[in-house]
Amino acid sequence: MNYEPLISRNGRYRNFFPFSLKIVLSAAVILFALYFFAPQALSSFFTMIASPFWTIGKSDEQNKPIFYAGVVALQKENEELKELFGRTEKSDKLLAVILKKPPVSAYDVFILDIGDDKGLKKGDRVYARGDILIGEIAEVNGRTSKAKLYSSS
Repeated sequence: MNYEPLISRNGRYRNFFPFSLKIVLSAAVILFALYFFAPQALSSFFTMIASPFWTIGKSDEQNKPIFYAGVVALQKENEELKELFGRTEKSDKLLAVILKKPPVSAYDVFILDIGDDKGLKKGDRVYARGDILIGEIAEVNGRTSKAKLYSSS
């Protein structure tokens, strides 16, 4: 049997680990180190990478222009009714769409479609249906943010 390709002149094995395996192992070590020493940086990086692929709506009904026209008409009617009854106070609340929710995102975490570009900051409260407090902003990125729910441990 010919052992010439495996053994070099000094008797040691050559190319014990192929180059592709070395790259995969190096990437795994780097990701492992980042996960333990800088988890926020790793999370922000993957959120930035994945956010262009997220969609706002899942059902066909929400993607139709008729749906959005209906929402605009309801908002206008709501504003007119508030003016009629003298309830025109302005609020500093921001309206956000949930891009991802469990099980796609982490447990008890919502990914929202607004970030520091709209003035959102860490610690801001998150409400459902306008008046039900459900959590707070845990992390803010450029155009997305993570809301951690109070139901989490």
